[in-house]
Amino acid sequence: AVVDDVVERFTTKDEDVTYSFYTLVIVTSTVLDMLKEFDESESAHPTFKFWRQYMEMVSILMGFIRADREGNWALHLELFSKMLPWFAIYDHTNYARWGPVYLADMRALPTTAPEVFNEFVAGRFSIKRN
Repeated sequence: AVVDDVVERFTTKDEDVTYSFYTLVIVTSTVLDMLKEFDESESAHPTFKFWRQYMEMVSILMGFIRADREGNWALHLELFSKMLPWFAIYDHTNYARWGPVYLADMRALPTTAPEVFNEFVAGRFSIKRN
């Protein structure tokens, strides 16, 4: 019913775009609230926890790949920081040990190496092939 309402509002020609945008925001918020409620109701089940964690890790990894492909330096750093707890949880000692060092060094680039930082922000921190 919620999805049908959004589709109807976006396909109606006489709707104001701003109103449609706010409707989408409200619906998104509602869906996220429903998902949170569902997560809380199922959190006692170990299998559910496992698959939810798996989904979160895959989501982080897909975002990280996207950041590298698009050359989005800020997103790269944000998602790398989200990976750090998973490195520790799954006993990847080298990543867990050196990941925070890498992150600190990269966040310090604007002061330590502004030229490199500017190149990274411009998207030249990964190799892109056609």
